[in-house]
Order: sequence, then structure tokens, then C-alpha cells
Amino acid sequence: MGSELASGLRNSIVTLILWIALYIVVSAIVFTALPSYFPAYKAAVDPYSSYVAVALSLGFGYMIVKSFASVVYWMLRLRYPHSTAAAVRNIMHILGIGCLLYTSDA
Repeated sequence: MGSELASGLRNSIVTLILWIALYIVVSAIVFTALPSYFPAYKAAVDPYSSYVAVALSLGFGYMIVKSFASVVYWMLRLRYPHSTAAAVRNIMHILGIGCLLYTSDA
């Protein structure tokens, strides 16, 4: 039982870190690398860069929120039963999506 909890926590932390790193890499490629190598790409995408940024942040943000909720679940699962940890995971998921939608509007 303890091994399952430890591996679940470890996997969720690794997943969270990977999603954050992937978001940084994809954003860097889309907004800096591609325009410097392909000037025609910059001219075509420049008017829509804010839409691309919002789409990337919402897509990756959802996966990051989902991974963060999983980390919270496994951290609470070490001390509390599944029902309590799952309830807090769902609350974190809902709050994270709400924050994403609120900040994407600004």
C-alpha cells in the first residue's frame, strides 16, 4: 500500500514538471524560434499571436491544473482515505479551471 502511494505521488510530480517544461518549450518554439527561422511565418501569425497564446495557455494550463490536482490527491492520500483526497482533488480541479478561465479573459 505504501509503495503504491509513493509511486503515485512520484509519477504525478514528474507529470506536473513535464507539462510545465513542455509548455515552456512549445511557447518558446512558437513565439521565438519559428519566427526567426521563417519570416513568412512571422508575418502570417503575428496578427493572431494573442489568440495562439491564449490557446496554448488554456490547453497546457488545463493539463497543468489536472496534474497539480493529482499531486494534491496523492499528497493527501498519504494521510486521508480515498474519498477525502478525491474530494479535494475535484475542488482543486474546479478552482484551477476557474482561474484559467478568469485569467484568459483579462
